Amino acid sequence: MTTAQTPRVHERRRAFVEQLDQLARDLISDDAWRVQQARRVFAELRRSLGDRGYAPEATGLLFDFDPPREEERIWLAVAGLFALHPQISGDRSRLGAALARLERQRPGGTAHKRLRQLLAADANALPQHLRSTIRLLAAHEIPVDFRALLEDLVVLLNPRHTEDDGRDVRWQWARDFHRHARKNAETDNDDDTSQEDDE
Repeated sequence: MTTAQTPRVHERRRAFVEQLDQLARDLISDDAWRVQQARRVFAELRRSLGDRGYAPEATGLLFDFDPPREEERIWLAVAGLFALHPQISGDRSRLGAALARLERQRPGGTAHKRLRQLLAADANALPQHLRSTIRLLAAHEIPVDFRALLEDLVVLLNPRHTEDDGRDVRWQWARDFHRHARKNAETDNDDDTSQEDDE
């Protein structure tokens, strides 16, 4: 891919995720037809995560945004992950930071365990670990930045990228997790100190 093509690809990725956002908003529309359409597309996207067969609604959505051929399955995987956790609004976090928010809600290792699995997974195992992680974050209503996730997975799952590129993404996930976990701990300590001062 040439340097001139790169900004256009980033723009198409952004537009693709914005369309997923629109489908999520359609789920709460007053228009019953829009709700039905969005449900059907999301159901098909969820099925596409475990089935490599042809999925007309899913692939139609995908090809409307003309992904580079080597990224097609990656975009479809991200759309399937989004369908597990369609978000209307919220303070969306990159994956590592979202797991740090989970750690704050459920201290004791679940988030750490998920992070370790994601960091250690190769390209074949990573999609399965992402599915379980996104389901867990959805269950706790922690929004995820799917645009950032798409950019990350284009690196991690695309054989054209180097191992160093993939290592950088994993380092970013780990850095975000530990930075946000540390901030959360400092905030909690400040709250404890305030309570002690009040007594």
